[in-house]
Amino acid sequence: MLCDWDLAVRRTQWRTNGGASGPGFGGARVADAAEVSAVQRAPTVGYVQDVVVTSPGPTGDTSPGNAVLGDWYDYDVNTHAVSPKARVFLVRTASGGYARLLITAYASGRYAVQLAAVPVEVAVTKLTVDASDAQRVVGVRFGLGAVAALTADAPGSDWDISFSRTWVRTNSGTSGTGSAGAVVTEVTSLGEVTVAPEGPYTQDSMMPVAGPPGSGEASGNAVLGAWYDYDMTTHVVTPKSQVFVVRTVDGGFAKLRFLTYASGAFTLEYAWTGPGSTHF
Repeated sequence: MLCDWDLAVRRTQWRTNGGASGPGFGGARVADAAEVSAVQRAPTVGYVQDVVVTSPGPTGDTSPGNAVLGDWYDYDVNTHAVSPKARVFLVRTASGGYARLLITAYASGRYAVQLAAVPVEVAVTKLTVDASDAQRVVGVRFGLGAVAALTADAPGSDWDISFSRTWVRTNSGTSGTGSAGAVVTEVTSLGEVTVAPEGPYTQDSMMPVAGPPGSGEASGNAVLGAWYDYDMTTHVVTPKSQVFVVRTVDGGFAKLRFLTYASGAFTLEYAWTGPGSTHF
């Protein structure tokens, strides 16, 4: 079942119930604070899910594991001793809860750990996106707080929205294999949106490209495509102040504002609910 387990360990290798290891929302990140007592809340952004990793040692065996939790120890090549690093981790559980983890001791496969649930904090994240190259599509994954270049003809699935100059897509409809989509609200402050709207969320479709007659069509999102005002006299692009809400590919929601734009470079601010949640 989905929530039968949150963490699993085999010798020095840790897993979370997510990604390559399980069907849950599991993942891990390093906590911002170095002292476990200082980690009182968990942000929603930045959790890495499990992938297939290569086990340490001469055999080079591969198996699912969490790359973040895999870096919990130092290894002495002379004594072969394994020593825990003084590092606090945050773990997202299979059901979308959060916990702090500190590994305090290890000997021959036996651990001493400090593990405690912590409440979530849906914080505002600012992100810079450079989409100035018209030949390059730049994707954003809200849950990771990261950007990545996408191949225009094969954008993959590990993104929520993407940018090419002023053109915006969601991972849905004619643009991708995900179930993302977008709505626009009537408010201008992120703090005014506390629950994701029920929708409907507009998915991507083929839309006319701005320009002279015959400019053709491209796949895009009609809601997010209206993120700016354009001055015909000065040719200046100015972000609208409205808050957009994006349904993400992992079942969460991001409330989003476009803060600045200049020659293809965006500054965004957003807050992400976490997977499977509708509350900010």
